[in-house]
This record gives sequence, C-alpha cells and structure tokens, in this order.
Amino acid sequence: SGAIGFIGGLRVTWYFSEDPNFEKINRGNAKLFWKEFFQEKKFQQGRALYDSKVAYINSEYIKSESSSMDLEYQRKNILTYNLLGDPELDVYTNKPKLATNPFIDSIYEGQLISTTIRDISGNYVPYGRVHLRSDDGKYHTVYADKEGRVIFRVPAQANEKYNVTITGHNLIPSYFSFETEPDYIKPNILEITTTPRNPVLTKNIYLNIEAYDNYSGIESVFLLLSNDNFENNSFYELSNSFLQNENTFSFNLGRLKPGEFSYSVVTRDYSNNTSSFNNESYKFTVAKHIVDYVFPISLVLIIGVVGISIIVVYKGLQKYSEIVRKIEEKIN
Repeated sequence: SGAIGFIGGLRVTWYFSEDPNFEKINRGNAKLFWKEFFQEKKFQQGRALYDSKVAYINSEYIKSESSSMDLEYQRKNILTYNLLGDPELDVYTNKPKLATNPFIDSIYEGQLISTTIRDISGNYVPYGRVHLRSDDGKYHTVYADKEGRVIFRVPAQANEKYNVTITGHNLIPSYFSFETEPDYIKPNILEITTTPRNPVLTKNIYLNIEAYDNYSGIESVFLLLSNDNFENNSFYELSNSFLQNENTFSFNLGRLKPGEFSYSVVTRDYSNNTSSFNNESYKFTVAKHIVDYVFPISLVLIIGVVGISIIVVYKGLQKYSEIVRKIEEKIN
C-alpha cells in the first residue's frame, strides 16, 4: 500500500474547541484546503494547499480584531502545514479519460486561439494544461482556468508543426498536433464613425474604427489626422495586447479647433500584413461654437438699436425745439 502524498502538521497544531464554523487555527486550515480542492476544483495537492493558506491569511477571522498573523501561534500553525509529495500531481476523483482534440479547425500563423479543454465525455477539465512543442525546439505551456478555457497566440510562422500534450484532472495524457497555415490576407475596415456624430468644439471627439481580420487578427491601427491637407498631421496608434483580439478601436482626439479635418488609416495584423485607407469621404467638420455666431449678430443688433435710439432722440429734440419756438412767437 502507499499514498500519493501527505498533507498535515509536521509538529504540533492547535485548535479552539468552541469553533462551530471551523474558521480558526488547524480547523480553519483543513476546511479551506478542502474548499480549494472540491469547490474551486484545484485538484493538484500543492496548489490547493498553497491557495488554502492564502485564503486563511485573507480570511475575516485573521483580519478581525481577535486575531492576526502577528501572533506567533498563528504563524507557527500555518507554517507547520506542509505537503510530503509531488505538488503538481493531479489527484483523480474518478476514472480518467482521454481529452478531445480542440485543434480540429484551421490555425493560421499569428492567430489567437481560444478553446476549452474537455474529455471525451464532453466534461470540461478545470485548470488543465496544454503543452506545445514545435519541430525547431520552441515550447510553451498554457494553463486553463476553472472552466477549462485556454487562450494563447501562436508565433507568426507559417507551416510550423506543433506537437501538443494535454494533461489535467481525471485526464489521461492526450497527444495531438497541428500545423499553422500562412496568412496572406490583408486586414480591412468595416466602418468608421465619430462620437459625437456631429463633432463640436466643446466636447472630446472620438474616431471609432471597426477593423477586421479573419486569420491572425488585428495587431495595430494607426491614424493620421490633419486640418491642412496633410501639410501637417497628428499621429495616433492603438494596439491589441498579445492576448487580445479586439476589432473596435476608439481614438480620443481631444477637443479640436473649428474646421474641416481629414484622416488616413493604416491597419496591421499579427502576420505583419498591412493595409492603407485613404478616401475623399474620410473627413469630418468641427462646427464653430454658437458664441462665434451670436456675438457678431448681437453686435449688429446693439449698433442698430443704438442708432435707432439716437435718431429717435434727435427727432424728439427737433420736435421739442419747434414747440418751444412756436410758444415764444405767441408770447412775443
């Protein structure tokens, strides 16, 4: 008989008899270990032990006023729990099965791969591992999440063969392979819009570019903006991170001065294919502020009102003078 490992206190551990919720000292350690193992599906014993210690340190009990890791007995208790055995060993909880091949579709150089590791019964494999090795010696291991999802990007090299080994909980090591296909297709643009739709002087203006690339994916979008027919221009760049595959890029142009602006766009994918887009329709106008119209009109109106007032006063004075003259004639 034998065992795959031993987890427990190497010397002395402590517990509180009045601990009905199993939160304190060794009862808390044991409870959190099995929580990580069964609820969080961390079936590697070393990982479950480590994460249970982290969970204990961050627990409400340790953070409360009644306890702290500054206490010597707390530190000794958590440090005495150790594993004798292989920390990366997968602990089976059922009869192991083979994995299904997640790489049956065409894979292109530079492509971002997002897939789920499952066994032949269709069950996802939590925290499974995908080990990749190319014929020229490159290798990489990708780790799945709790639901078995993995995401990784292959290098931008066409006709590269990868041997794949998938391992995980209740899984027999499974072997597959795939070869990357070349990506010669240039990226394209679906739509360009501005926010707000009618740009104004008082708000930040966003130029929204929806690009697409069906193979390796968009790596970067570059923008040139000018209001003097590109004698001068401003340069902008937005990029996907290595594990992103976004297609919508929103450039914040800030608040622009009134006038007509032209722009040019360049897109590049992860296989280094580039496309340039120049079009007469690639323009937008920033309208002047309403004050620019109201002030001249108001000035004209004020001048007009003042002029009319002067004329009215002048006519009134003339009429008054005439009345005074007639009165004086009658008196004399």
